[in-house]
Amino acid sequence: MSLAQPLPPARPQRRIDRTGSTRTSVRPPAAERPHLEVIPSTVPDSGRFVFLILCMILLGLGLFGSLALNTMMAQGSYQQASLQRQLADEAQSKDMLQTHLNFLNTPENLAKSAKKLGMSQQQAPLMIRLQDKQIIGLTE
Repeated sequence: MSLAQPLPPARPQRRIDRTGSTRTSVRPPAAERPHLEVIPSTVPDSGRFVFLILCMILLGLGLFGSLALNTMMAQGSYQQASLQRQLADEAQSKDMLQTHLNFLNTPENLAKSAKKLGMSQQQAPLMIRLQDKQIIGLTE
């Protein structure tokens, strides 16, 4: 018993030649073909599933790496801001100390400090002659 169904009888077909004339021909009946069916595969297609899992793992690792990098950069920004604040405080402290030092180095303040230490101001300068080691000038 065959699953193939019988073919209908051949019909005449009209064809047009290159010359433009119409001719009728009868096609011979085709040989009986077996009926074909698509049978689903019994082997599961695990290749797609594995590929999907690998893609998901890769995507997860990429997202985790991006999050970690973003967190480290944010932490670095906070450290940079803190160091800049500390640098500004140190620069301000340096400026204050330099201003105070300049104030202490003025001639008036040097004279006051010398008097506190018991020093007296010399009226005429003294000079030392190096050949005979004599002091030249007014001495008291």
